[in-house]
Amino acid sequence: MRKKWLRIVFGMLVLFIICSFTIIVMRVKKYENLIYPGVYIGRVYVGGMSKVEAENKLSNELTNIIRNNELSIKVEESYLETNYKELGISINCNKEVDNAFAYGKNLSFLNKHKAIYFPKAIHFQPKLILSEDKLDIAIKEINEKVKIPAVDAKIKRVNGIFKITPEVIGVKVNISKLMEDIEKEINANLQGPVIIHGEIEEDVPKVRQADLKSIDSKISSYNTSFNTSTLARCKNIKLATESINGTILMPGDIFSFNKVVGKTTADKGYESAKVIVGDEFVEDIGGGVCQVSTTLYNAVIRSELTVIERKNHSLPISYVPLGQDAMIFYGYSDLKVANDTDFPVFIEGNAEDNKVTFNIYSNVDLTGKRYNIESKIVSTAKPEIKVIYDEELTTGEIIVEKEGKPSYIVEVYRTTYMDDLQFKKELVSTSRYKGINKVIRVGK
Repeated sequence: MRKKWLRIVFGMLVLFIICSFTIIVMRVKKYENLIYPGVYIGRVYVGGMSKVEAENKLSNELTNIIRNNELSIKVEESYLETNYKELGISINCNKEVDNAFAYGKNLSFLNKHKAIYFPKAIHFQPKLILSEDKLDIAIKEINEKVKIPAVDAKIKRVNGIFKITPEVIGVKVNISKLMEDIEKEINANLQGPVIIHGEIEEDVPKVRQADLKSIDSKISSYNTSFNTSTLARCKNIKLATESINGTILMPGDIFSFNKVVGKTTADKGYESAKVIVGDEFVEDIGGGVCQVSTTLYNAVIRSELTVIERKNHSLPISYVPLGQDAMIFYGYSDLKVANDTDFPVFIEGNAEDNKVTFNIYSNVDLTGKRYNIESKIVSTAKPEIKVIYDEELTTGEIIVEKEGKPSYIVEVYRTTYMDDLQFKKELVSTSRYKGINKVIRVGK
């Protein structure tokens, strides 16, 4: 009898174990597609929900709260009142639900059951998404209310002596710190107004008096003549030169002729004069400006500054040797120069007495080298002759309608001397100039 009862008890125990295990398996299986119990996203309970259900609940409850949250930025005595909607602050419901759904899924079988049957409160802190563009607009708005712009130190030459105007240090919003604080505070307070206290910092001028004091010597100079130019061309040369005069290049700066001078338009006072288009000289606004860029270019290649962009004209020009010109055409061709030295550079330009001159000043340490520029014609091709037969001319009569000009390939070399000893010789540029066909009319 006792053995029979033992068998019954044992059987019931086995049945209980089987049933319990089955229930556990079913419970764990149920939550394969559900978020585990006890899980919150922010203050929104999503335990026991599918992904879709959780996303809908999160969107309905948290998104609407977030959109209406107010945010105030205070810097000194200036305020900016806005809200999350205006700043484009949002939440990625899909990503947040994916994080919540992943909880517990990698646990062992028994630990999964434990997490389901004996749930603990698990809080996932959602991370809000910032719209950088909209946030930038808001920060710029508060910065405009606060900032006192820095003023660079200035330098000019008066009667051969440098006069320096000191810089003025300004103030501005510490933008990087403010952005960090905004991101931190909005994520720490999802359901209430947020007040951010921004900080100010110095707006340090790029050009400082202490730096400009190192400018004490002329390191290069070059001039070209425009004594045969029309009045309009002379005016254009003077206008472009005035735009460049006084330019300061700090170490690492890049000078762009097109950026400094700008587009040569009539509203700036530029007039029509001869320019090269293709293989012809034609009238256009701003003619003569290329002589300014060419003169500056020649001053630059006789210094330690670095030319990073330059193009030659399509045809030879008369005011510098072949290969030493620098053609300007706004939007297409520029003259760009980098200050790779350790000192600031001051460019002085003047156009008077039918001569345009550029003087480049910097520190005396840059005066130890002397440069010789040499043009070498490596190839010449005679112009072709184009014959046009003209019945209006007498038989055998020949008229030269257009004189031809040869084409050239020119290399320019720079020899550097130190203490009158040759230090190095280098290729500066290779220029190609088109030829012009000779055109003659012949009577038939």
